[in-house]
Amino acid sequence: MSEAELALRLERTPDNAYDIGMIYRGKAQALNDAGGDPDRVIELCNLALEQFQKDPHDSGCKYEIARAQQLRGEARRRKKELSKNSGL
Repeated sequence: MSEAELALRLERTPDNAYDIGMIYRGKAQALNDAGGDPDRVIELCNLALEQFQKDPHDSGCKYEIARAQQLRGEARRRKKELSKNSGL
């Protein structure tokens, strides 16, 4: 569903930074919660941040910028832990 929603939003309302960013952040959160690839989580967070930073003065975007940065940091830490554990 989110792929179709994302495609539709990008086509019809490409300037709606909050909603598009929320789709990317939601996908990143779901992937992170499932223990998915941290590189993909980081990539999705970067896409979300790119959208949210288009309207940084919007109060919703401000909050989501902080949340996406936090999620990206968690993924980076998990990636670092995984690389340490695989090196043993």
